[in-house]
Amino acid sequence: MQLWQNVFRVEVFKSVRVGREELRAPDPVDQFVYMEMVSVKKILAFVNESITSIIKVLQGTEMLTPKIQTEATALLKNSVPQSWEKMWEGPENPSSWIRVLCKKGTQLVQWVQRVQQKSLLSQPICLSDLLHPETFLNAFRQKSARLNSVAIDELKLVSSFE
Repeated sequence: MQLWQNVFRVEVFKSVRVGREELRAPDPVDQFVYMEMVSVKKILAFVNESITSIIKVLQGTEMLTPKIQTEATALLKNSVPQSWEKMWEGPENPSSWIRVLCKKGTQLVQWVQRVQQKSLLSQPICLSDLLHPETFLNAFRQKSARLNSVAIDELKLVSSFE
């Protein structure tokens, strides 16, 4: 319970507003970052609703439903509820799952700020900050194709581990 309370005291997620205008950004990388932030906020809201329902059942202010029972049972078994897992596959331990999700969300706030300052790609980025790094690579590929006026299929990803 302590971890849960600490996680949702973080007001940083509420401070980042992503509207329709941002989601229609002409730059595919910028658009990706905004959509990734929306995804994190959506998952956090879902998990918050789930935990809040369990707490209300325990307090006797809400009726137990099969969904709440399934999620609470999974948490009691120290595993991530399947409904959460469908939204994002993370660590198997619920505390770690929430901690990693919040860390990614916190890092994404910084990504959004860098996008707003037009400086996202001006310094190294860490793909582990993302829920969907493969989608980021596709957005970056699309941006590169546009900047170089070439077909996206002509681009190849080359990486180095030096």
